[in-house]
Amino acid sequence: MNQTDTKTFRRPFYFVIVGLMGFLLPPVILLYTVLSGQLGEQDSSFFGMIAVLWVMMLAASVPL
Repeated sequence: MNQTDTKTFRRPFYFVIVGLMGFLLPPVILLYTVLSGQLGEQDSSFFGMIAVLWVMMLAASVPL
């Protein structure tokens, strides 16, 4: 099996891993901070940071 075939088989695996991280990681971080009481009402910039992180991870999964 040559290198082209291995890339063909590996690419969907990386897409699934990065896609799952992009969908699941920001809500998990947000839920953890809310439930642990580390997030106050004035910390609206935290929600913006989570949204930017989410968009960046989803955008990183597109070229794969």
